[in-house]
This record gives sequence, C-alpha cells and structure tokens, in this order.
Amino acid sequence: MSLEMFQTQVRSTITELVLKQSSLFGAATGGAMLLGSEKTIGDYAEESSWKLIAGLVTARNAYSTTAVTPKELEQILKRAPRFDWRLGPVKVNDGLLARIDSSPEDAAAAVSAQAAQGIIEQQITQGLAALDACVSTNTKFALSIPADVAASTGDITPKLSHFVKGRRAFGDAGQNIVCWAINSDVYYSLVENDLFKNAEQLYKLGDIAVFTDGLNGRFLVSDYVPSNTAYGMVSGAVMIDNGYQSKFVVQPQLGGESLTTMMQSEGEFKIAVKSYRLKAAMATKLANTVSITADQVKDKASWEYYATDDARAQPGVKLTFTPKAA
Repeated sequence: MSLEMFQTQVRSTITELVLKQSSLFGAATGGAMLLGSEKTIGDYAEESSWKLIAGLVTARNAYSTTAVTPKELEQILKRAPRFDWRLGPVKVNDGLLARIDSSPEDAAAAVSAQAAQGIIEQQITQGLAALDACVSTNTKFALSIPADVAASTGDITPKLSHFVKGRRAFGDAGQNIVCWAINSDVYYSLVENDLFKNAEQLYKLGDIAVFTDGLNGRFLVSDYVPSNTAYGMVSGAVMIDNGYQSKFVVQPQLGGESLTTMMQSEGEFKIAVKSYRLKAAMATKLANTVSITADQVKDKASWEYYATDDARAQPGVKLTFTPKAA
C-alpha cells in the first residue's frame, strides 16, 4: 500500500470512528452531551435556541405607546468558539513501514483507533471545562454541598440525597437534569453507598464511562471532572460540532542515519453550552486572529448568559462537595 493510500484510509477510518463514538456517547448521556456534526445536531441546536425565549407571551397595556425590546433568538452553534486540535507529529521508523507493507489494514486500524479516542477525549474534556465555566458564573447554580466525613480518614462521602439539592435549584424544572458528570472519587463514594449495586455500563472509551444506577439515572464518570465535583446536565447542555479534520499526512523524512516517516493531522471542533456564549470582547479577540486556549475555555470570565429564563434555560448545575462543618 502506498503512503498516499495509507493516509487516505487512516483519515476516513478516524472520521468513521469519531462519528460512531459521538453517536454512542450522546445516547449514553441521554442527550446531555451531544457530539456530532452541525448537520446531525444543528436541528437540535436550533430547537434549543427557540426554547430560550422565555416570556414570549406577556401582559400588555392596550393604551400604552411605549416601545418594547424584541426577544432575541440566536442559534447556539453560531455563537460557539472553535477549538483547534493537532494530532502528532509522530515519527515512525522503518520497522513500522515494514508493518504497513505487510498488514496495512491492521496498522491503519491501530493509528485510527488511538487518534479517534484522543479526539473524543479532547471534545469531552473541553466541553466539561466550558460547562464548568458557564455554570460557575451564577452562584444560584454553583452550589457548595457539605458532605458527610468519615472520622477516621476525613474522606468526603457524597450521597444520592445530596444530588437532590442540585435539582432544587431548578425549581419545578428539576427533573430536566438527565445526566450527572462526576469524578472517580465521587463515583466510588456512591458505590460505597450501594447506589451502583445494579448499575449497567452504557458507554466506555479509555478512562471515560457512562453508567446507569439501576433507577434510570445516568452518570458520566471521568477524572476530567474536578475532584469532589458533580455537574447535573439537562438535555443539550453541551453540544460539540466535530468541525473538520484535515488530510492525515504521512511523509518520508530524510537526512538521518535511518529512514523515518512523520505522521500529522489537525482539525477543529466547536463548543456550545446551552444559553451561553463568548463575551463580545473575547469573540472579537479570537476572530480570525488566534485559537482559543484551554485556559480561556475554562475561564468563567470568557462567557456570558444570554437567555431570559434563569432556571429553565440553564444548562445544568455544579455541586462542590466540601467537608461537613464541625
């Protein structure tokens, strides 16, 4: 197999795997985190945008001539920052090239699987970081929860009852939370309290997993979530548009004692958090000038809330478990 054919096969396989994993992950979270192309999730994003118009019908004074401010409707994905990623460069020696010649399908599958996993992990990582930043801008939805403490170890041990306090922040819309994203320390605390006694694993990719608790509750478990933290997410809380992936380039490199080959690719994805957008100053700074950084994504000063309903339009709630007061 020629290098050109190999790089074409790797690129197409990466795209296929990312799309497949995106669909599986979105279904496992109950639609709380949606990964995909603008074509596949664009309709949902537009529908969510329409839902942001709170107070669409209000009382009026039939005898007044006062001007009123029109309700603003904006499509979520068009307000989302683009996050640029790079795969490699990876240098491989002649030994791997020999393997490509002898079993190109196996080599392409190995490279593609690792690349696809890395892309999905980046999307989930940056999506959770953006969610944290956005929810943290509103103290009503960023709650500090005093948890129980084991006297012998000082460990914080959250219980299922603590998650009810997160739903309470949404009022009568509390049942809109469809999935919780938690760190492994919170997960094991819940395991100790037998919450996952009849759990079923819905999704697994690397160290990221999604479980049900036997009562139709969904839990995304990842150490990309900060320690002793939980995010309660509504449907469509975070949407990631896969964007594009450029050609996967495989190129021989000369000039050394041994022949080597460089592999590299790049791409982007858009990060959308329900009811939030980048502040105008940040959007202007980034526009066609510089890529947004991971630090800017997770900085709450980068984001602003633009919906009108403070409860029903929120993407979720953040719980931070702290030691119980003495």
